[in-house]
Amino acid sequence: MRDSKEDDVEKVNGRLSQNEKGATSIEYALIVSLIFLAIVTAASNVALKTNDMWNHVANSVNKD
Repeated sequence: MRDSKEDDVEKVNGRLSQNEKGATSIEYALIVSLIFLAIVTAASNVALKTNDMWNHVANSVNKD
């Protein structure tokens, strides 16, 4: 005969192993944050390169 504590533990373990909604949400949040970080890094690099290009153009125009 099983005691009620063992039954309760099995019920909780069953519910925890089946409920993965929270874990999935966290995984999606991590993926979105990594994509956002990549976009911010790329945009920053593009901004720096664009700024360098326009500085070069301005310096070339001012030399003449």
